[in-house]
Amino acid sequence: MPAPPAEVIDLSELSDDENPPRQGERRGQPLRSHGHSQEPRNPMTTTRPSDARPPAFEPATSPEQSVLSSKQRDKYVLAILEIARLRQKCNEFEKALQKVHVEKDRLCEERKSFQDENQRLRREAGEASTWKTC
Repeated sequence: MPAPPAEVIDLSELSDDENPPRQGERRGQPLRSHGHSQEPRNPMTTTRPSDARPPAFEPATSPEQSVLSSKQRDKYVLAILEIARLRQKCNEFEKALQKVHVEKDRLCEERKSFQDENQRLRREAGEASTWKTC
């Protein structure tokens, strides 16, 4: 079966958002050609088949393919729902962890306060023992 005819597309008509640079290419600088074409390359045009379409959007040709794509779609939806559930659970754990950190900080401050009070009482007790008279 012969390949479909190619149409030439003028890339200068596209905005930068519609025409992101390809890997290895900077805006305004085309990729270096490794081909052996004698024709000079015009960086503002490219060719593609007139009926080019991403494979994900090709229509199903048989009922089996339709069922398979429906199953794949169901798996995809379930995966998205599972991701949302896990994100919510993660957020709940983050909030709980934040509460634990706040409580830990409070307990550390309380412990320091008790240690300071203990030191003060020991100093006072030490001073009192030197005041004893025989």
